[in-house]
Formats: sequence, structure tokens, C-alpha cells
Amino acid sequence: MQDLKEYSKKLWRRGRGEALIQGNLLQKEALEVVQEIDKALNFEAADEAEAPKRFRAIRLPKVSGGVSLIRSSEFNKENNNAAVQVVIQCDGKGDKNHVLIEVISAIISEPFYEELRTRQQLGYIVSSGVKALEETRNLNLVVQSTIAPAEKLTTKVLGFLDAFRKDRLEKLTEADVTRFVKGVIERKTDPEKDLIIEVTRNWAEIVSGRYKFDRPQAEAAVLLEVNKSDVLEFWDKFISAKAPSGRRILVSEVVPEVGAAVSERPQMSYKNPSGYTGNNPLRLGADDVESYRRERQQLE
Repeated sequence: MQDLKEYSKKLWRRGRGEALIQGNLLQKEALEVVQEIDKALNFEAADEAEAPKRFRAIRLPKVSGGVSLIRSSEFNKENNNAAVQVVIQCDGKGDKNHVLIEVISAIISEPFYEELRTRQQLGYIVSSGVKALEETRNLNLVVQSTIAPAEKLTTKVLGFLDAFRKDRLEKLTEADVTRFVKGVIERKTDPEKDLIIEVTRNWAEIVSGRYKFDRPQAEAAVLLEVNKSDVLEFWDKFISAKAPSGRRILVSEVVPEVGAAVSERPQMSYKNPSGYTGNNPLRLGADDVESYRRERQQLE
């Protein structure tokens, strides 16, 4: 507590700030606003070394034929939901890699829901999407269920992915792929109807340190060149379990203590004897996550 009190006294003495002002203001007026805020805060400018580090994407181990796994217990002992999130991390850089995972997400979304929610009726929440952090893109697939244990959900999601290339991707025509690409382009180029939407997008570029304010336009231009062979090549390199160099995949399972979805209680720690420095599949408990994050940050 004493450390916290001492820190609070220093909190506004030194710092670094970034501002974003959008709207009906001239440059001179915008700078005057920033100057007024600077005067009100009245802290010394900190150098770059003192500034807090931005969020970084921690690279997952690249594994062949397996998955890394985090298992944890549901903290609410009355919650009867099991949940699984499968994350496939794609660390390919450049606009083309970034848009290809969005096209694949668009292709997967409906079949994933239809298979696991409608046909197999495994969970009442079934969703997929892409999350960006720094230059990495994650394909996330989520299932939550009160009737099926987490291990079964994981098996079904991985089975869906294993069969997806043959069952879906290979059967797509160039016209099908073009339709999905067009949908992504329309979403990126649709005019932002409210200022707050544009501000939020631009602020995300600032806080991430990417500063690519024309990203939608640049990515839309790249999408115009995407075809079926690009999609298949991206799948084989980053998402397939048979990827020649392995894939970065993490399964997070949440296990309830009550209800039909109960399964073996997870350990708090699995104490990986080999540490976290290699590219072997990991098995982590809730207490292992922070140490894994620290060790991977030191490696990178």
C-alpha cells in the first residue's frame, strides 16, 4: 500500500502524451486545445525511455501436429458453462497477409456457426472473427456450452478446421472467393457515418503505434488482387495442422464445477519442466500464464 501511495504522488509529475483532435477545427485551433490541456496537466515531459511500453503481441509457440493448451476453472462456482477459444496466430506481415485472414474469417463464419451451433447443437454461443495486435492477426473461434465439456468442444472445433480445406475451401469457385472479397472491401470502404467511429479507428492506430491512418483504403486496394490460390496458400502456411513450418495455435478451455459440462478439474499450474523457450506444445494452468508471458517477452 505504501508503494501505491508513493507512486500516486509521482503520477502526474512527468509524462508523455499523445492527442487526437478531429472535427470542425483548424490546425491552429486544434493546437491551442492541446496547449491548454498541457498547461492544465502541467507535468514535465518524460523522455522516450520512461514512457510505458505499448501492448505487444506475444508470439505463440509454433507447433506441428499439436496445440498449446490453457485450462482453467470457471471462477463463478454457480456458472455451468464450459467455454473454448481456439486462437490461430498469423504473424505474416504486410497488407496482403492482413486482408487474407479477414477473407478466410468471412468464409469460415457462417459454416462454423451452422456446423457447431445449428447441426451439432453444441453451444448457444458460437462465433468467429479476427483480432489485430501490432502486426499480428489472430483468427479466433469461440464456443460456449452448458451441455458439452470443454474437451469435446475443443475436439469439435479442431475437427472443423481440419476438414475445412477439403470440405469448403477447395470447392469454392473464383466467383465465390470474389464475392467474399467484395464483402470485405465494402466493409472497409463503407463511409463512416459518425465522427466517433472514425475517431475510434484512428485512435486505435495511435495507441498501437502503427499510425497507418489510411489502412482501410490501402487494404481495400490489396484485396482487389486476392484470388482463390492466395486463400489456399495462406491457409496451408498459417492455419493448416499440416503447415510445413508448423502453426501458432492456442486452445483456452474454461471448465465449470457444476452442470452437464463438468469435466476433470484443471490444475492451477502444470509446471512445464522445459520452460517456455522452445516451440513445443505448451500445457498451462491459470498460474502459468504470467510466467509464460514474461519469458516469451525476454526471448523477443
